[in-house]
Amino acid sequence: MAVSLEMQVRIAELRQKARDGTLTLEETKEGIAFLRQERLSMPPAKASATTKSAPTPSEDDLMKDLGI
Repeated sequence: MAVSLEMQVRIAELRQKARDGTLTLEETKEGIAFLRQERLSMPPAKASATTKSAPTPSEDDLMKDLGI
């Protein structure tokens, strides 16, 4: 999946805001949603017999982990 130029620019803006400490909760959710979409579009990795995938945490759980 190719990422559009607009999305690349938006992600760069979100990263800069995160570095500056001015990222809002809505922008954080937007970034997480984008990263999830990217991850889900990737082909699954080969799983070995000893590897078991953990359940995907919800957006609320991720925010709680970040203290938001």
